[in-house]
Amino acid sequence: MLFKFVRNFVVLAAAISMAVSAVPATADCDTDNAVPFYRSYSNQATDHFYTTNYAEMDNAITNISYAFEGNMGLVFRDPTVSTALLYRLYSSPSTDHFYTTNQAEADNAVKNLDYNDEGTAGYVYTTQICASIPLYRLYSAGAVDHFYTTNETEREYAIAHLGYSDEGIACYVLPSL
Repeated sequence: MLFKFVRNFVVLAAAISMAVSAVPATADCDTDNAVPFYRSYSNQATDHFYTTNYAEMDNAITNISYAFEGNMGLVFRDPTVSTALLYRLYSSPSTDHFYTTNQAEADNAVKNLDYNDEGTAGYVYTTQICASIPLYRLYSAGAVDHFYTTNETEREYAIAHLGYSDEGIACYVLPSL
């Protein structure tokens, strides 16, 4: 009798454990640590550049002919429960910065498309949670430039008038303050 009770208890405990682990983690919407995701553009290199590092952005503007274009929302420098890594890659021959949350896509760009891994651009949402907004990804084959924006009007203009094609939503970021 005791054996049957213990066995039933173990089975019940295992079932509860499985049910609890099947419940998805709730979104961590603590946005206190979010930082600006700065954007700049170089006419000379036809390259959009994004970073959370103000000193790096200042260097690009001061020394490498980039013009500051504001920020594309807020991202995180450190991971949270609800965020994913945003890979930053750069192709020297094409002078193109490329950002993706997809590790296989990043690996392919490094192995087959002449991009170098520049590490982590930040941490972002892969779904629209915590009042986040889409960061759209566009690409111009003519300029060999990846372009990211949270502004839908800017996105539509780049597609209609600047030769960019829509590559969907790269990720979700918090709106700028």
